[in-house]
Amino acid sequence: MVFKKSVVLNTDIDSLFVFHLDTNNAIKISPPFPFLELVYISEIPLKQNSTLTMRLNFVLFTIDWELAISQVEPFRVITDSQIKGPVYQWQHHHRFEERDGGVCMVDEVEFTSFNNRWLALIIDPIVYLSLFGLFAFRHNVMKKLFRRH
Repeated sequence: MVFKKSVVLNTDIDSLFVFHLDTNNAIKISPPFPFLELVYISEIPLKQNSTLTMRLNFVLFTIDWELAISQVEPFRVITDSQIKGPVYQWQHHHRFEERDGGVCMVDEVEFTSFNNRWLALIIDPIVYLSLFGLFAFRHNVMKKLFRRH
């Protein structure tokens, strides 16, 4: 399944791209639940083949999410791909494009919740709705962070 959500931010492409190369910023823009913690990062700024581990804390249980940066095209795209984590398959593209004096940022996530087709048919739409809430929250926070004065 593919999830896609975009936002136009009133900032320059350089600042926004550099912001995304520091995974510590993911904590700053994420909703309070599930609590997100950065457990490990191989390097900052991120580069192609960098790795990181985020911990999703759902209070009653935690999930460690291991990701690799599979693509970095300066000022155009950053892609993280799941090594191990909460879904069967995950690839998240952060795309950046100058537009209308600002930057259009597109979050595109290709995912499959389970290897079993029937379970995925049931669970993928739930994951999709969760992603909608997550990225709506993140985009609202980013609108506040990236305001030109």
